[in-house]
Amino acid sequence: MDSNGTKFHLLLGKDDWSRAKPGSQEWVRRSTRSIGSLQDLWKRSSDDAELTGLRWDADRNELTLAPQVFQFAASPRDRAPELSDRRGADRDRFANWYWIAVD
Repeated sequence: MDSNGTKFHLLLGKDDWSRAKPGSQEWVRRSTRSIGSLQDLWKRSSDDAELTGLRWDADRNELTLAPQVFQFAASPRDRAPELSDRRGADRDRFANWYWIAVD
């Protein structure tokens, strides 16, 4: 407990984080058996993020959210640009933008 009466724990390094037990309700819903420590979850899966949504970054020595690639869906009338669609654009030293377009 700190001087303000709040409960605060410093987790420093993979050993500290691996002993932590996830308390998120989402993790509890995903698991059919009791949730162990992060180390137990990481041992069950070859990929850190598969069960927990978390990944250990060894280069930076920190726990991060697992990266997720967002796939943009094309709109129904979308078409790939053609070379004839290219237009010029530029900016002057006063931050005014100019472009060349059909319209």
